[in-house]
Amino acid sequence: LHSFAIGGNAVTGAILQDLSFAHFGEGTRCPGSSALGVDPNENFEFFDPRTSVEGLSFDAYTSKLNLCPAVNSGINVAINDKDASLGSFPGFIVSANAEMTTFSPCTAESVASCASACRNTCFRTLSLSVSSFTPENLQLVVKEGTGDVPSISLSGYFNYRPWDPYWNTRSYWTRRFFVTLPASGSYQAQFVLENQAVWPVFVERSWEDVDGCGPAFSLEIDENGPGNCNQLIVNGDAEGNSIDGWWHTAGGISVVEGGADGSSFSLSSQSRDYSSWGIAQFLDTRCMDEGHNYMLQASVKLINQDGSIYTCTNNAVAPCPEAWLRSRVGTTNPVDSYHTIGTMSSWATDTGDWNSMTGTFTVTREQASAGSVLLAWHRTPAHVKVILDNITLSLMQSPSSMPTNKSPTPVNPTSLATTPPSNTPTFSPYPTSLPTKTTLPSNTPTFSPYPTSSPTETTLPSNTPTFAPYPTSLPTETTLPSDTPTFSPYPTSLPTETTLPSNTPTFNPYIPSILPSISKEDMFIKKY
Repeated sequence: LHSFAIGGNAVTGAILQDLSFAHFGEGTRCPGSSALGVDPNENFEFFDPRTSVEGLSFDAYTSKLNLCPAVNSGINVAINDKDASLGSFPGFIVSANAEMTTFSPCTAESVASCASACRNTCFRTLSLSVSSFTPENLQLVVKEGTGDVPSISLSGYFNYRPWDPYWNTRSYWTRRFFVTLPASGSYQAQFVLENQAVWPVFVERSWEDVDGCGPAFSLEIDENGPGNCNQLIVNGDAEGNSIDGWWHTAGGISVVEGGADGSSFSLSSQSRDYSSWGIAQFLDTRCMDEGHNYMLQASVKLINQDGSIYTCTNNAVAPCPEAWLRSRVGTTNPVDSYHTIGTMSSWATDTGDWNSMTGTFTVTREQASAGSVLLAWHRTPAHVKVILDNITLSLMQSPSSMPTNKSPTPVNPTSLATTPPSNTPTFSPYPTSLPTKTTLPSNTPTFSPYPTSSPTETTLPSNTPTFAPYPTSLPTETTLPSDTPTFSPYPTSLPTETTLPSNTPTFNPYIPSILPSISKEDMFIKKY
């Protein structure tokens, strides 16, 4: 059996039924073997609790199950043993470790098997996706009850590649925590780094075992930790010669010399093969309080492929950049919505190479309840380099009350309105050092273990340009001259019920149509 990077509707576990096993184990020609086990060399953190066994039989020589290699690799196994084929009684067979047995009545099957049997117990799995820039030693501490009660600590997974800043800064990837607990229970959780409560910028949530064996458990996540909702942008001027806090939707990002107003550095997109690609930053979701007003300001410079200044006129021939917010609910099968918050009516010719972008927005209920909110720039024609500096997203309307200590909020993918702390942060969820000046590859990874789709309720009108946040397939031939864009300008906001134009790009930089079989070192996490 194997662990997986995702569940949902894409991977649904294994079902073993009415099978016979013989000649496995000691005293056979395969000493040390067992009928069943879990591959310890492919630990993708998630073992699907929908995996079940029923009607299995074994001869007298066969060892039924050995989970020791998997337990030693940190895999939290949960197998639904429907008729006591493996254990002493019906229930779940789980890894004999604290993560799986602390909150459930389990009995060790045998020391040799590293497995425990949990009588009449149903396990469910909830995945939590957080910023990929969080440190590797970030822990999720889970308790049942308050005060001095037993707890477990879970580690997250992100396939970080020190040699590949393009990969590491894709906004698509996340660090994922898989929480497998007995159904119907009530639990409390907190993200902890070096014994201090922290907030990992955002938390996307999905039940990985869709239609699992029982009702969902309740998990309240404490949102305490340093934060600053007066200014949402981190490292908006790049004057530390660093891309800390910044992602890209595709194409890459780097620091370049020369900023607006004579400053030293600015942030630049890289290989923008599509108008939808660009620079991005996740916002602290604790600051998304419905009704609060924010102002976006940024200095913008646009460069053609030949190095000349690109002058936008905001028409079909030379559209200007726009800034939008993507609100996401869920992580494995997410639902996204988009809202434009910053535009440029035209390019001022008396301001030199740099121009200004401004905009305001009021936090909607949809944004307040989202698992993540991403700010990104798009719409400028493909192959035009977008350079940004002096980026701010400032609170215009002060909250009437902004407590420094927050009460835990229950896990609910459809509703998560919160109130953030007001104290200045001492912890940054972003890496302390990333490559400062890097020429990033133009190619985009074409595999993702996370199936993703655009929201079903959001479509575009027939006169909308060719931008689509999630194209659907790879085009056979694309010619995108930098001086003659062929798409129409965008509306100031995305409509809710529309139809995509026939000339929409069909390339999908995010996911393949199917999940290929790949090795562990090529497998990676995301979240949606």
